[in-house]
Parts: sequence; structure tokens; C-alpha cells
Amino acid sequence: METFTMTATGSFDVKLTPLPPGEDAALGRFTIDKQFHGDLEATSKGQMLAFSSSVKGSAGYAAMEHVTGAVHGKRHVRAAAQRDHDPRRRRVDSHRRA
Repeated sequence: METFTMTATGSFDVKLTPLPPGEDAALGRFTIDKQFHGDLEATSKGQMLAFSSSVKGSAGYAAMEHVTGAVHGKRHVRAAAQRDHDPRRRRVDSHRRA
């Protein structure tokens, strides 16, 4: 099985739009609209579920996105999942599948 690594650089614009609150006020839901620029020219649509509490630094989120576009001119469609449970780390764990 042959594997390779590709690196893409660029920027993105993101718009998060709150959805109506559900039964639990500690949970927030948002739609995600992204536009990627640079080596990755793409758009992304998705949703995010976020949690916060009265404890300082206690928060987390999970997001799913559908990304459509081109990397270095080659067309790609991907699903992207993101999650983080400790915002003090300033790190996002991401998993992408073709």
C-alpha cells in the first residue's frame, strides 16, 4: 500500500450561525459556513454542538463538516470531524476521510 503526504497552506473565512436553543441551555448549536483560500480552494457546510459550564475553562465542542473543493487543483470531497474538550490546550483533534 502506497502512502503519501500532501501539505496545503492558506486561510479560511468562517461564519457560525446560532441555531435555536434546545432543552439544555448549556448546549449550543451552530451552523458552519467556511470558504477556504490558497492551496485548498473549497467550501464547507456543517454543524457544531458546544458545551460550557459555570466552571472557568470548562467547555468543549464537536463539529461535522462536508468539504467540497480542490487541493492543488485536484477535486476532493471530504467529511471532516473536529472535537476538543479542553480549550486551554488551544489544540483541535481532527479526523478527515475521503
